[in-house]
Amino acid sequence: MPKFNEAQGAWEPEEHEIDRAAEQASLLRAFGKAPAQPAPQPNPILFHPDLVDREFGSHLIAVPKLTEWAAKQGLEVVTQPPIRGFQFVQVEAFLCAIENAARENTPEPMAVAIVQTTPHLAHDRAAEVAPRWLVGADAHLQWRHLLERAVEAGELVLLHFGSKLPVQASTKPEAAPAVNRGTPKALTDAQEAEVVRLFDRGRGVSVNKLAQRFGVSNPTINKALKRAGVKS
Repeated sequence: MPKFNEAQGAWEPEEHEIDRAAEQASLLRAFGKAPAQPAPQPNPILFHPDLVDREFGSHLIAVPKLTEWAAKQGLEVVTQPPIRGFQFVQVEAFLCAIENAARENTPEPMAVAIVQTTPHLAHDRAAEVAPRWLVGADAHLQWRHLLERAVEAGELVLLHFGSKLPVQASTKPEAAPAVNRGTPKALTDAQEAEVVRLFDRGRGVSVNKLAQRFGVSNPTINKALKRAGVKS
């Protein structure tokens, strides 16, 4: 039974409580002498899972190869986040990093001036409401076209995510399946929803590419976008 210590004005712990406290103190001392666990290594791949449904999918490029190629072309690679801390970069994540840097490094007044004096931007529906976004999207699109040409020319090699082996297939969209012109193929409701979700002219997912992907005509894609209230 615990005893009341009148001199200290407190109850004294029982023997088993003293033993348990001593055991815990001993364990803490032992853990304190244990070697520290190494800090986890940072992920060597810049990758965004939500971008895998875009044209380059999950394919990677080795960062040293990408920066070496850019240097040979006399190109400045400005990304946010910087890619030099990574070993590999998902192509789509790289393009978004280009876009982020262009947008963040362009103050609003500068973006307005750039958009107003660039014909293909000045007529865009986002020109008045989101000029900074438009500057970033334009940078993204320019680099997308540049990478597509470099991959097709064999200057850059796409890599499979898991194996890191070269991707042999061309980045060009597959030929659309033959369509019976007498009875034009229609989209299902689910396909129309997917078309609306994927359409993004600023990032290269165009009406033509969607038509090839779903094996329908361009007017069919345009009608689906129009029904959803999306300007094509």
